Amino acid sequence: MPYTEDDFARHYLPQRPRVLQLCRQMLGNSEDAEDACQEVYIKLWAQRTRLAEVAQPFAFVIRVARNYCLDRLRMNFPIELSLEENLTPEAELEDEGREQREELLCRIEDWSHQLDEPQRSIFRLVHYEGKPHAEVAERLGLTEVNVRVIISRLRKKLKEQISNE
Repeated sequence: MPYTEDDFARHYLPQRPRVLQLCRQMLGNSEDAEDACQEVYIKLWAQRTRLAEVAQPFAFVIRVARNYCLDRLRMNFPIELSLEENLTPEAELEDEGREQREELLCRIEDWSHQLDEPQRSIFRLVHYEGKPHAEVAERLGLTEVNVRVIISRLRKKLKEQISNE
């Protein structure tokens, strides 16, 4: 039986306030959160033929929202290794763009040296070595949730630091 508009409205639309709250927490401002929330519901609607298979709509919509916000943060956070590989090669960058990128990376490096342990180690392992949160947690004797929280807070601090300079 196909998933109808009424089914969608009954199972997914009531979750919108929670999705919006999560997006605000992750993205840091209301405008981006509204856009993200809308994009999440567009993604869900596009997948409506598969939604009948979802056993827990609330958990599913939260996971979709969380993943969307993480993807968006990764796109806006220029130092993750996976993004570094996708940036324009140095030879193709204009001189000004290359200088700005190098300056930003130096500022990030300086900032990371000022961190206390274990934040410094966590930051370096995740962003410079590209280690997954689970591996970092195991290496440092922390929980994976703890590593995620620390990384989230560090990213927020770094973003504030860079925007204030």
